[in-house]
Amino acid sequence: MTSNEHVLPDDLVPAEVLASTSPIAISSLARLKPGKSDDEMQKAFTAMMSAAREEEGCEQYAIHATLGQPGVYAFYERWSSGADLLRHMQNPSLRTYHGQFFKNLDVEIEWLRPLDA
Repeated sequence: MTSNEHVLPDDLVPAEVLASTSPIAISSLARLKPGKSDDEMQKAFTAMMSAAREEEGCEQYAIHATLGQPGVYAFYERWSSGADLLRHMQNPSLRTYHGQFFKNLDVEIEWLRPLDA
């Protein structure tokens, strides 16, 4: 998945996720692209976690470095609804981060919904 520095991919989030009125979650694995700076991404991740956790509807936002695989990260987000996720993705103060994310990482995303929803 790729994107320019200021725009998220148009097809990133399935319509059924955005329409959800119940909690949704995102699990992803991201690998640093060759030649990209691991230190820069870790700084961006730290800033992003702090900002995202303050957003309305953010129930959990976590990023983990994998053990034994430098430059590979696991992400987990849980949002109260699709509308909350959309607000997060459209937050103008996070555009630079989102641009860095898709420019510097190869990302595999899984969209999740609770079985009890």
